[in-house]
Amino acid sequence: MASRDLVVRLERQGDTYAFTGTSEMSVYQAGNRMHAGPLPITIPDTAMRAFLRALASAPRYPGVYRTIRTHTDDYPNFTMTLRSAAGEVEFFSDSQSERNWRVTIDGERYVSASAVPFKAQDHIKELYREAELEQILRAAGWGRE
Repeated sequence: MASRDLVVRLERQGDTYAFTGTSEMSVYQAGNRMHAGPLPITIPDTAMRAFLRALASAPRYPGVYRTIRTHTDDYPNFTMTLRSAAGEVEFFSDSQSERNWRVTIDGERYVSASAVPFKAQDHIKELYREAELEQILRAAGWGRE
């Protein structure tokens, strides 16, 4: 069984909502780790604004996050951390559901039973260059046994 990690790091450019950064991927297969990247990426102002608006609209309420597992052999782990002068916000899920999130805002914890945090990345994920990273890994032997 193989696992895959995608790490995207972005930084705001000046007073705009354009962000630049890197995207990289690691895969773990049969006890071996392969790595591709970092590749440079740019998220334009309009896409980042749509992403941030979507995240801000995610409903949340006080509560205790609990992992949802409905089957074996699938152990996702998804974290989005946003840092600014106003503070830090983190969306975290290790559930097999796109509708189960722990939301931490400046240390205060909430839960969200919404797909909004997962779907918010639809505004920017095409710019992560995932296909290129996967191509690099396949050329290096990922997927062959």
